[in-house]
Amino acid sequence: MDSRLKDRIAVITGGGSGLGKATALRFADSGARIVIADITSNDVEKEINKKHGNDKAIFVKCDVTSEDNISSMVKEAASWGGRVDIICNYAGTAQYHPFLESLM
Repeated sequence: MDSRLKDRIAVITGGGSGLGKATALRFADSGARIVIADITSNDVEKEINKKHGNDKAIFVKCDVTSEDNISSMVKEAASWGGRVDIICNYAGTAQYHPFLESLM
């Protein structure tokens, strides 16, 4: 394990899967404490805590389309870690827009 991010508090939205999960795992390997912010857990925080020890990661349910959810997540992250050093946004949202239909 390298220690470039030792004891940094990293919030990763969309951290339950895909690039967010990969980033969470890599940051944990570099010593960071991780806040997985996603709609569903997928147990990434459990995987990190099992590998690196308890209290290295938490899951906070957060829908990034809700300002109230985002505000609550940031407060919980800061309360857990004392501060927030890094934020990575991998959460995505999609809205249907009939692009081709609007061109006709």
